Amino acid sequence: MRPEDKISLPQALKDHFSNHELSEDQLQILLTRQSSIKTVPMTIGLREKFSALLRLFKRPSVLLAPVLVLMVTVIIIAPVMILNDLTEQVVNEVAYNHNKQMAMEVQSSQLDQVAGYLSQLGFPLIGSKYLPSNQWELLGGRYCSIQGKLAAQLKLRNRQNNRIYTFYQSLLPEPMASLKRYESYVDGIRVSLWQENNLLLGLAGQPEP
Repeated sequence: MRPEDKISLPQALKDHFSNHELSEDQLQILLTRQSSIKTVPMTIGLREKFSALLRLFKRPSVLLAPVLVLMVTVIIIAPVMILNDLTEQVVNEVAYNHNKQMAMEVQSSQLDQVAGYLSQLGFPLIGSKYLPSNQWELLGGRYCSIQGKLAAQLKLRNRQNNRIYTFYQSLLPEPMASLKRYESYVDGIRVSLWQENNLLLGLAGQPEP
């Protein structure tokens, strides 16, 4: 295929709609919205097939509507897919770190003392409102990583069932900014994720019977 036989999708759309008396404003709207999509080279033969398909529509607006619907759908769905994929990655990473049962680097029931030791995190450790101190006892903590970023792995004891859990804190990745509350099970471990004070928090442990 020769370079001169290539034509971009925007040019094909422009050529077609120009021949169908589309107004300049309508044409500009379509091309502006289409410009966010990666340009796909078209051979002359493909262009002819594309033009033939467009001629099936009597009015340009009939074609414009589904194109816009498709574009809006992609804009809405793509961020959701990215969030779900990243969330599952974090869940698996948290469950893996929990199962490793690495030794604590600092032992203390005082959050400020643990935070003082983990001073390279780049963010302040917090006490979550969902984990009140009258139900959860801090035992200590260590450095870990989540998605390649430095994070804190704290060890907590549930005062009600005496079980040990790991509590994670890290900077909130931008694609997870819309995360609410997420819960999943990996290798028999229940993992809960949520955001609080612009941090990504996670709790991992054996599910209650």
